Amino acid sequence: MKRILGIAMAAWLSTGTVWADPVEEGNAAFLRGDYDKGIALVLPLATKGDASAQSYLGWMYRSLPGNRRDEMQAYKWLRLAAAQGDAPAQFNLGVMYYFGYGVTQDYAQAVRLFTLSAEQGYADPQFNLGMAYLNGQGVKQDDVTAHMWFNLAAAMGIERARNNRDLLSKRMTADQIAEAQKMAHECQERHFKECRRS
Repeated sequence: MKRILGIAMAAWLSTGTVWADPVEEGNAAFLRGDYDKGIALVLPLATKGDASAQSYLGWMYRSLPGNRRDEMQAYKWLRLAAAQGDAPAQFNLGVMYYFGYGVTQDYAQAVRLFTLSAEQGYADPQFNLGMAYLNGQGVKQDDVTAHMWFNLAAAMGIERARNNRDLLSKRMTADQIAEAQKMAHECQERHFKECRRS
């Protein structure tokens, strides 16, 4: 799960060689190992308040190799982007709280941030919510709700969510599974808003 921080960012990668904006160019430079250039390209937009640039910049500082990693800068930029509703920033900031990367570990805060990101249709925080409900981390342990979140993430292609859902199903009753499936269906119909037991 330690590799989870970069998952949301992988979805943003461009396959082209012509860059549309400094954020994409900065991200490409960073991924090539030109960390300073990547940060320098993204920083001006982040400073102007661009949420996507702030999110990338936070991820960059969190992803720097070895002793160059800067958790404080990562937190600063991810927090700013998350406050603007940027789903990847909410997810990545949630990961920082979940594992205690540069902040005091706080499962409840992680769950709050994962929920904000999951409500925007992102699968990785949906998987993390499944884990939180499965293990009772930041929320009351609840197999039905865990199953629902795993089911939603699995439907979006997260293989480990499918595996967890299937393993969890083995210890659940048929009624619990039916309730979880109904909840997942209703959650999708509501565009991932208010996805909880009634």
